[in-house]
Order: sequence, then structure tokens, then C-alpha cells
Amino acid sequence: MRTDTALKAELYGVGVGPGDPGLVTIKAFSILSSVDIIFTPVSRMHDVSIAAEIIRGVGVDPAGFVPIGFPMARDSEALASAWELASSVVVESIDSGKKVAFITLGDPSVYSTWIYLRRSVAIQRPGTIVEVIPGIMAMNAAAACLGLPLVEGDEGLVLLPLPDPVETLDAFLPLVDRLVIYKIGGRLHDLARWVKMRGLEADARLVAGVGQSREMAGELLDIAAKAEGYLSVGLIGTARSVRRVPGTRADKNEEACR
Repeated sequence: MRTDTALKAELYGVGVGPGDPGLVTIKAFSILSSVDIIFTPVSRMHDVSIAAEIIRGVGVDPAGFVPIGFPMARDSEALASAWELASSVVVESIDSGKKVAFITLGDPSVYSTWIYLRRSVAIQRPGTIVEVIPGIMAMNAAAACLGLPLVEGDEGLVLLPLPDPVETLDAFLPLVDRLVIYKIGGRLHDLARWVKMRGLEADARLVAGVGQSREMAGELLDIAAKAEGYLSVGLIGTARSVRRVPGTRADKNEEACR
């Protein structure tokens, strides 16, 4: 799996983008084509690594793929135990002289499983040489798909996971021009209800299944009636925003971006 690329780190955290293999960066491809082992995250909910499928799509040799499970629990002790076990496998590989990478959807620094793995490795193996390779984020792909700017001029933007209760979003409405909502999951209808109650539907968009074959984009209320919230991104203009852009995809009810 190794190429002639000079690898300076022992462990790489590599962002592989939101789903479309075409959005994997040249640097990410170069690193992943050069390491000995690529740890691919797999949750208990899904036995297939989406991140692994992305890099397989750009021709990275799957011979070095090693699935590594990560928990979907909220219990702090259970999480710590699970990450300690996962990182011990990574540490063992590094100690054996292997150059390794851990891949993650989007960017490694934003809501990523990489963050927990890196912390745990640092505890078990202080001094590990680490390099992070940034990736294109889902919100960038969603904005491009819709033909919308995220922010311009002196406008403000906030990125946050869908809170519980969803009414927590109210506090941000007078402060920023656009809300970017991640981690919608099974609560898409809650978000749609809040958007309608606050009268924000005119500038509320959703890209469901960003980068996936089921990708669907358009007005949030329309898409919420026919799509799932998993791997979806909401882009919601607030009362401060008057940003509908005539002639862009944002004016259409539904679009497939790819």
C-alpha cells in the first residue's frame, strides 16, 4: 500500500469529505495511498464504513483497511472504555512500526470520531507524532448543492447540532444570519415544525443524505416530508437574513445535486 510519499507522522487523522469521492483532497489521497493501515470507523448502527466506501471510490487499496468500532452511547464511562479499547489497537499498530491513518467523514476537527481517538491515543502513547488532514465539510457541500452562500460581508453564521429541545435555537435568531444544523437524525420533523412555527420557511433549506446516492435538496419543509434526517444538513436564514438569491437552486422545490 506504501508509495514513495514521505510520511513524517506516525498517525494521521484524515477527513474524506461529505460523501462524494470527487471531493477527497489530493493530500488526503496521497497520505491514504502511502500508509500501511487505514482504520475505518464503523458504528454499532451500521456495519459498513461510509468513509471507507468514499476512499474506495477514489482507488485507495482496501487491503489495508481495518474497521474500528465506535460507540453511539452517551454514558461517559462507557464512552471512555470504548475509546480506550479502540485506541489500544491503533497504538499497537504504531508500536509495531506501522504508519497508520484514521479516516472520518467531513473534517476531522468538526464533530468527528477522530477527536476522541486522538485524545485516547495521546493518553496511552504520549509523544505520538500526529498530523491532521482537513476535509471538505458537509455544510460546504450542502451550500454548493443549493447554490447558496453561507455568509457574506459582515454576516454571522452558527454551526450546531440540532438541540433538544429544538426551541433552544430561538436564542440564536437575533444574533446570526444563518443557522447550519447538523446531527438531525430522526428529529427532522421537529426541526421542520420549529421552522414553520417561527415563520422561517422562506429561507430554510435542507440537503438530505449529503453526498449519498439518496441525496435530495430543496425547501426544508418539502424535503422533510419525504426524506430522512440522517447525514442531512439544514441551512436556515434568520430574521436578519434577506438572502434568497434569484435564479439559484435555492428557488427550486427539489434538486438532486449530483
